[in-house]
Amino acid sequence: MSTDLKYEIAVNECNSLRRQLKDAYNKCTAIFDALSILDEHSTKERIILEKLICDLRQTLENELEKNIELSIEKLHIEKKEKYLKRELNDTKQDLNKITIRYRRIYDGSTSSFIQSQLHSVIASQRATIETLRDSLTRAHVPRADYDELNLRFEQSQAHSLDLQNQLDTSLAHSNDLQNQLDAANLFSTQLQTELDDVHAKLTSTYAVLEEACSKIDLERAEFEKSLQHIRRTTVDEIRKNSELYTKTLAMEQTYVAQRQALDTKTTELKQLEKRLTQQEENATNKINKLAVKLEQEKFIAREIIQTEQNRLLKSKNKK
Repeated sequence: MSTDLKYEIAVNECNSLRRQLKDAYNKCTAIFDALSILDEHSTKERIILEKLICDLRQTLENELEKNIELSIEKLHIEKKEKYLKRELNDTKQDLNKITIRYRRIYDGSTSSFIQSQLHSVIASQRATIETLRDSLTRAHVPRADYDELNLRFEQSQAHSLDLQNQLDTSLAHSNDLQNQLDAANLFSTQLQTELDDVHAKLTSTYAVLEEACSKIDLERAEFEKSLQHIRRTTVDEIRKNSELYTKTLAMEQTYVAQRQALDTKTTELKQLEKRLTQQEENATNKINKLAVKLEQEKFIAREIIQTEQNRLLKSKNKK
């Protein structure tokens, strides 16, 4: 496997791990956002509920204060009315007692003195009675106002009970929301724990990736150095190959020219060979003919020699 292919495989694996880490980070971010939204909604609902409870409590306290003030005012009025009635009755009883007493002790000698004293006492008692009557008149509450105040008091109590029921309902809803919030906080804690685990795993994975990336960077640097060396070597080789190609082309052209000349010479040699073959055949034929003639001449010569020898022998024999 070549270095370039190894580098591409390592880069692809690194990119895949980075995409997986990015997806995991996006999921964690989505979980955080969901928890934040849930916490925000819970916080908003809790704030709204607390505000509603505070408003209900404030309204209830105001109504209770109004009811208490009305009750206190009613009690004061009743007490004051009873006190004034009792004072008036006591004054009337004192006046009757004084009148009866003065009637008993009344005689002719002291009638003028008693009458003057009685008139002064009666005047003072009348002034007291008028004062008490004015106070009673000022403190007197009409029956319609009393009924209206009593009706308002009963309505306030009913409204207070209604507000108390609403407050109880709100408290129950608040407890329910608090339970939901506790469950959400527990779930958030669990998710936070899982998220911490994922973060720890991501941290270790990032450390491994950083180490792998550093190794890849080192290998890439070495690969780039090798590539530059290969490029320089390739350029040198290309230059040498260009020179060799030029030389080879020149040699090829020379070879083509020489081959053409050789082909021409070969053609000429073939033609010469044909001519030589024909001449050789002609010479062979001539030689064969000459050989036949030579054999014939040899035969004739032998015959002649034989004849001459026979003739010489015959001549010798004759001598």
